[in-house]
Amino acid sequence: MSVYIDPRWQKIAQTLCAARTHIRRKSLRCKNFTIISNNCIGGVICEALGQEFTSPTINLYIRPKDFVKFCADLRRYLSLPLQELPFHPEIGYPLASIAGEITLYCKHYRTFEEAREAWIRRTGRIDWDHLCLMMTDRDFTPPFSLKDAAEFCGENVLQAFDSLPCPHKVCFVKEAEFSRKYASCVQVVKCCDRRSVGVITEFATVTGKHLYECAAGWDYISFLNQLEEA
Repeated sequence: MSVYIDPRWQKIAQTLCAARTHIRRKSLRCKNFTIISNNCIGGVICEALGQEFTSPTINLYIRPKDFVKFCADLRRYLSLPLQELPFHPEIGYPLASIAGEITLYCKHYRTFEEAREAWIRRTGRIDWDHLCLMMTDRDFTPPFSLKDAAEFCGENVLQAFDSLPCPHKVCFVKEAEFSRKYASCVQVVKCCDRRSVGVITEFATVTGKHLYECAAGWDYISFLNQLEEA
């Protein structure tokens, strides 16, 4: 249930979203791609477009600073085994680590083993020729309530993300100055938190638009189609 629209409009938003996405699928030319993301946006987009999950970052969260570090040496980190971290009762879901350097918050998995198996399986499906990166400037450390205000990840993180060699990347930010300063940043002004964008996968309108569909001058279908043109 979206935290940004009235609960009475949820079903209408879902219906309109499904109808619009069905039409938009016809515009997708790049049929095989991998979205490496620091939150659930990769999985939400793939599911909406009826695409196979080809990314190990599906259904988990990585803090922005860790995510940039992970992407900067992606092949090496993906070659290393996941390590189980102690269960945190206040968080309530599995935690994992890569080399003691990258923390994975496996929010949509019941056990570490389930998360580990999915990670390995989907790593094997990566399409390295059609790979893109997605993240937001929203930073928080679980446990976390959607009623709490998330923090801004910091301009140094945005700069590091923008400097990554991967040419196909996008970071959703609250402030327009960063979208002007860094080519990979796009502004989202709707449903913002105090210092950062809101939950990027939530419905932001009663017409069923996700928050990432409200980014200024950015369209996810066009973005993915660019992978085919590269």
